[in-house]
Amino acid sequence: MSIITISRVPGSGGNEVARQLADRKKLNLLDRMAIDRYIQDHPEYPGWVKRLDEHTPGLFDRGSDRRSSYLDILKIVVFETALEGDALILGRGGQFLLRDVPGVLHVRLICSEERGRDRIALLMEDKEAPVDKIYKRMVSDRDGFHKYFFHGDGYDSTYYDLVINTDRISQERVVELVSYAADHSLSQDSQNEAERIMKDRYLAQKIHNRIIYERQLSVNMLEVGVHNGRVTLAGSVVSDKITEACIEIAREEEEVTQVDSLLYLYIPGRYGLY
Repeated sequence: MSIITISRVPGSGGNEVARQLADRKKLNLLDRMAIDRYIQDHPEYPGWVKRLDEHTPGLFDRGSDRRSSYLDILKIVVFETALEGDALILGRGGQFLLRDVPGVLHVRLICSEERGRDRIALLMEDKEAPVDKIYKRMVSDRDGFHKYFFHGDGYDSTYYDLVINTDRISQERVVELVSYAADHSLSQDSQNEAERIMKDRYLAQKIHNRIIYERQLSVNMLEVGVHNGRVTLAGSVVSDKITEACIEIAREEEEVTQVDSLLYLYIPGRYGLY
């Protein structure tokens, strides 16, 4: 099993490197198109989520509900892809979501601002477009995405195992470097632990999303934790029927061995809040 995340500054060649690396090592590539396909295949999720992908949200899209919805969808896709093994997560905050999973190789591709602008200009169909303005917006979007959704700094080198400056290194050479690092970064012990962690995280997010999006049950501040198949549900509900439904949803998953409910009954009017 090989799991790689690639973070990149605009113009560093990250998209091309990711595709070449995925082809070379037969990796499942998770990029924007994969997110779009997932949302298209799951109509229970709101379609507006797509416009938040790797962008700083506009004023209309700011708010805890929309932030949570995007992260709920992003996590289920990332965890599902990683759990399948032999995965490459391009952007999407993979360095934050999988930071503490053993054996995952986190790569950051950087380049100078001048080289980045030049590469972006070559890819643009409209050669008269303002390259400087477009480049700065791309950088701002990426930075804002990291800060808003993950409270993280993409430039912090401690998130990465390998940082490569692509100014003077060919894409082919970058692919070779990352491929070599991936082949020598995962022991059998870390692979087993990574698989256990990803199973728990995927199952927790799957149960969470089934409750909130598929069944649309009213649970405030829902948290789902899973450890070796044991599920813990936390949050507040307005009826015992909702609690029972949440427990039943969790029990429907084959991997679940036990369900502990910390859901508590909270009726606003009863406590003087109208």
